[in-house]
Amino acid sequence: MKSVEEQIEGLMIQFQADLEDGSAEIGERIARKAAAELRKTSPRHRPKYYAGWSVKAIKGFGSSVTYTVYNRTHPGLTHLLENGHGDAKPHVHVKPVEEKYTREYLEELERMAKNAGSE
Repeated sequence: MKSVEEQIEGLMIQFQADLEDGSAEIGERIARKAAAELRKTSPRHRPKYYAGWSVKAIKGFGSSVTYTVYNRTHPGLTHLLENGHGDAKPHVHVKPVEEKYTREYLEELERMAKNAGSE
């Protein structure tokens, strides 16, 4: 029979694994939603630019994964459009999407963490 400490340790390990799996699923889903919204809200004068939003999974230590939303066709243009350059005025289109989906990711992660032990 396991001691109480061993049972608690087992539950904590399972809880951590569930959080890692859940956060990866949430992260991928949110990143894909953000890329889709950027395709809709990006400037339309460069079709390859607004169509170029994509998601990349970056493996970390252990089972951790980070999802990055980036423009695969014109990566340098994002900075110039977002911040403006020379006489060109800024066309802020990335920051609002980033803020919206960062907030959504954190809310879903918090909701998942609260419900993780109730299964």
